[in-house]
Amino acid sequence: ESKKAEEQIISSEETKRLILNSALDAIIIIDAASNISFWNPQAEKIFGWTADEVLGKQLSDTIIPPRYAHAHKQGMQHYLQTGEGPILNRLFEITALNKSGVLFPVEMSILPIELENERSFCAFIRDITERKEAEISLKESSEQLRELSRHLQEVREEERLQIARDIHDELGQQLTGLKMGISWLKKKMVQDDPVVMDKFNDAILLVDETVKSIRRITADLRPSIIDDLGLNAALEWHINEFKERVGIELIYENSFDDANIDPVISIGLYRILQESLTNIAKHAGATQVVIKIEKVKEAVKLCVKDNGVGFDPKAKQAELTFGHLGIKERVSKMKGKSSIKSKPGAGTGIEVTIPLK
Repeated sequence: ESKKAEEQIISSEETKRLILNSALDAIIIIDAASNISFWNPQAEKIFGWTADEVLGKQLSDTIIPPRYAHAHKQGMQHYLQTGEGPILNRLFEITALNKSGVLFPVEMSILPIELENERSFCAFIRDITERKEAEISLKESSEQLRELSRHLQEVREEERLQIARDIHDELGQQLTGLKMGISWLKKKMVQDDPVVMDKFNDAILLVDETVKSIRRITADLRPSIIDDLGLNAALEWHINEFKERVGIELIYENSFDDANIDPVISIGLYRILQESLTNIAKHAGATQVVIKIEKVKEAVKLCVKDNGVGFDPKAKQAELTFGHLGIKERVSKMKGKSSIKSKPGAGTGIEVTIPLK
């Protein structure tokens, strides 16, 4: 019976060793003095040392970079004295050292164990070099896409400004000349024919309506008022125009002083409000909109709240969210913060904070 029990123990130990040696992660066991007592094949692969080279050696003489050796020693002493360790039983990332002296990132978990009636520590280690490189590459790609998006927005604003000027200057002048020509012909008519006079009047009215349309189109492209009179005047004009066109009740509060505001922030806030009101007109079914602009510390804060149908922010509804995504992207480029809160039947609120410096 004693022999069978011994054989079972040996078999159990062999099974455990087989499992540890077959693990995809490096598994290292050290005793209370930080001497390495177990080193599986994956540890050999990751760190370059064979088990024969490291067994019995100090952990700080193998995989721990010299600048972290003192912290490792302090952590061990603290655990042995108190039984507590801030890095035990949780996953964390550190920089490790391989046999060639190359530093690389690893993900590690340390578990206190009892081995042959002695306190020991078992570390599960995974090389995350490829993952970190992928994260860096993804971050760089994201930054490049953001820079490209910012550049495209700047180009689009310049194009809008140029198109608005061309429409205003060229078409506006041509229509003014056309109206003057029609008025001159009307005066030169010898026969006072009411039908002909009506046609002249209709033509003049049509020119006036066309001029109004051109003013509206150029204002949507790039409101000249924002360059001439500033942000607050442009916002007030757009809100009044929206109120007349859509017929929704608007409550507008503005305590922000727009003097010396950066033109980029100025046009950015204008576009955000423009996009917000466009979304409300298209999708919200609201009867009231509350708009508030104020200065909060060294930032300008814009809040737009409607009492419309609302939506589920987590649902994939492209036609409801593309405008909001555009707002978030524009805010991000100005290094600001934005939040969109909505519930079905409870309206939608957009809050944007843009730093002024």
